[in-house]
Amino acid sequence: MNSASNAPACNLPEVRSDVVKEYSAKSIMRWASVVGAAKYDIFKKTRTGDFILVERVNDPVYTIYLAAGDIRYDHFKIAAVCPES
Repeated sequence: MNSASNAPACNLPEVRSDVVKEYSAKSIMRWASVVGAAKYDIFKKTRTGDFILVERVNDPVYTIYLAAGDIRYDHFKIAAVCPES
């Protein structure tokens, strides 16, 4: 039996962006801190509809640079990350 299976479960709620400020070349997403979260994973939606991890951040804010023109804040989702044991 590996040690990971003995680790306590860490169930964190879904994270939703509370505030999105849109500018000409970027959007800034902010959300409420999640109690128990160590960090936040930022996922971007691919053309096939899947989400891929693009960055892990410490604070409940993420800036999306819109140089490509077709990237929108709603192409992203946020997941709270449990602390490592």
